[in-house]
Formats: sequence, C-alpha cells, structure tokens
Amino acid sequence: MGLFDVLESQAEEIASKAGISPDQVKEISATLQSNLGDGSDQMAALEKTAAAHGVPVDKIQELLGHAGGSGDLTAELGGLAKGLLG
Repeated sequence: MGLFDVLESQAEEIASKAGISPDQVKEISATLQSNLGDGSDQMAALEKTAAAHGVPVDKIQELLGHAGGSGDLTAELGGLAKGLLG
C-alpha cells in the first residue's frame, strides 16, 4: 500500500495524531498528489498544498510521517502512477 493509500485508509487515526480532521487529511492528500502530478518539485508541492489548506508545511510533513512516508514524495507518486497504469 502506497503512502497516499495509507493517508486515505487511515485518515481517522492519522488525523487524531496530527490534531486535524479526517476530511482535512484526505483533502490535503488529494491536493498534494495533484501538485506533485503537475510537475512541481517536492518542496514546491508541499508549499502549494500548505497554502491551499492554510496549514504549515511541517503539518503536512507530520501527516506523511504518520502514514509511514519516507520523505521521497516523487517515489510515492511513481508508485501511484504504476498502480494506475500498470
């Protein structure tokens, strides 16, 4: 299961650890995936996502950490694309 799958499937647990709502976790996850998919580098994608949701970049990184993220969002997106395409 990829990082974004974990964010979706464990949104309640991750949200309680991060102090935000499960809906926010899902919305942030979707926005981050979109921003990574538009060709933004990792930091730009994090910054755009943070601005769109009014949260600090650190909060998004915290969510990713709770989901078991390695910090390499490009690899995670590659796994998502492989799952969709292949």
